[in-house]
Amino acid sequence: MKVGEVAKITCKPEYAYGIPTSHLSIATLIFEVELVACRPRKCASVGSVSDDRARLEDLKKQREIAAAAKEDDKKKREEAKAAAAAKEDDKKKREEAKAAAAAAAARIQVKLDAKKGQGKEKGKGKTK
Repeated sequence: MKVGEVAKITCKPEYAYGIPTSHLSIATLIFEVELVACRPRKCASVGSVSDDRARLEDLKKQREIAAAAKEDDKKKREEAKAAAAAKEDDKKKREEAKAAAAAAAARIQVKLDAKKGQGKEKGKGKTK
């Protein structure tokens, strides 16, 4: 491996745990490892060491940029989710207000009908 390279190591349960003894012994272990630094070989030149360092710094910058982009995407998704929830709340409030207005209109209509009924009864009583 070279500095900055990533490797995935998978260990089967038999190798990782030996003889199965519990529920943990059925799991497969997966490790992702990155070589971030190493001692230069005795015969390595100064140029190759500085190249490795430069490559590592580039990789760090790329990862920081990727992490920042991922965080921005997460923030945008959360904002969109909050906006959708607010929109749904507004819709629910409008529906509740509409239902309340309909109920109020129905109560007023009942009162008007009751008054009409009383007026007719009074009129009938006078003609007798």
